[in-house]
Amino acid sequence: MKRVSVSQIDSWLSCRLKWSYRYQEQLAKPEQAVYLASGKAIHGTMESIIAGDISYDMRREKAEVILREELEWRDDVEEQVAKFLPGTQRAIERMPDWVWTEEWVVEQEVEATFNFCKDSCATAGCKGCDSVCTFGIPDLVAVKEDSIVIGELKSTSNTSKMPLDYLLYNPQHRYYAVILRAIHGDDRPIYVRYGVAHTGKTGSSHSSEWLMKGAILDSAEEHMVAAAREIGELAIAPYYSWTCDYCDFSPLCKADITGSGRGKDEMKKELYVRRDMV
Repeated sequence: MKRVSVSQIDSWLSCRLKWSYRYQEQLAKPEQAVYLASGKAIHGTMESIIAGDISYDMRREKAEVILREELEWRDDVEEQVAKFLPGTQRAIERMPDWVWTEEWVVEQEVEATFNFCKDSCATAGCKGCDSVCTFGIPDLVAVKEDSIVIGELKSTSNTSKMPLDYLLYNPQHRYYAVILRAIHGDDRPIYVRYGVAHTGKTGSSHSSEWLMKGAILDSAEEHMVAAAREIGELAIAPYYSWTCDYCDFSPLCKADITGSGRGKDEMKKELYVRRDMV
């Protein structure tokens, strides 16, 4: 049975070539943008607090440790830590109250198996002659007697960014909801909460909650299973969109498609490292 992560599905639907670089060839940049290090420090610190590993009063120390770890490859570590640490603190302190008051399970893997009929299946009443397993790691999940809540935490320096921007752009929360519905197998409503905190001096925080209606989850399940089935089975080809400007694999993609540069294989050795991906 094929086992596919939610991240793989998202990457595949975004661009098959990007999926291939990341999950077939296991390529990743050896370093990351500083703002991504700041986001990891915010997430890592908040998750440690929510999980009870550290107290809220230790947030600055924890964030600084993570920042240093993420930026250790840079020559100007001290300068970058001093620059980004205040913003990480502001984002953590601005997160909405529900982040701290709900009884969350933090970054726990969830998975479920989904049955489907093969394209050639003609058996009357067949409820599935094959299956695929999908899994993922949502930021936060709260399973309550009357509902299930998925919590998504975002931080940004862009004060115009609102929860709806993330909800519309990222389909992964819908796949998490589908998996959780399959795991618990009941009619409890499933909600998704987005908390967005700004890192700037004049920023604030915003929070919204949405109900994942049954019809939405049915459609998301259909798309998720279809994508999981076709991953690695269809031809690998690039898909151009505005996100190409932000893709880690843009240099490789351009060299591969246009034949420019010194050759794809040589560029891989210079610009990328191999890392295990799930």
